[in-house]
Amino acid sequence: EMANFSGKVHGGTIMSFIDKVAYVCASKYAGTGCITAAVDSISFKLPVEVGELLTFQAKVIWVGRSSMVIKIDLFSVNITANTLKETNTCYATMVAIKDGKTYQVPRLDCQTPYEARDHLLTELTKKFKVMYEKELKEKKQEYLDLSDEEILKLYVKKKQRKK
Repeated sequence: EMANFSGKVHGGTIMSFIDKVAYVCASKYAGTGCITAAVDSISFKLPVEVGELLTFQAKVIWVGRSSMVIKIDLFSVNITANTLKETNTCYATMVAIKDGKTYQVPRLDCQTPYEARDHLLTELTKKFKVMYEKELKEKKQEYLDLSDEEILKLYVKKKQRKK
């Protein structure tokens, strides 16, 4: 049930593993339980074949008051062919919880240029995500404010432009 008929592991199975790894990484860093707030992105670069060994590398790359962004890289190893491939990268936002409330986590102290780069890129991504979500909400509201007749006219006009 974890694979399709061509011997590839289902993406949903991979996502479930990634969520568990993000939980372990975040909980260890925070010193308390955590919940998944968002999966900011997941890239499926190459398929995982049934029978391959999976290796996850997870690290905290950004910290807020109680939230953390965890970067997870997934590698698969074909043991018989002795080959390694990077199959997935994911960014998950986890929130520390203790006694049913958010819990303040330790500040992140980047030690290497790679850690600092990941941290700064995540801050940039968060900034643009907020701007994008605000603009998207406004644009959606414009469509919701149109009458049924106006929305159909707009749809037909856009459809004709694509031809």
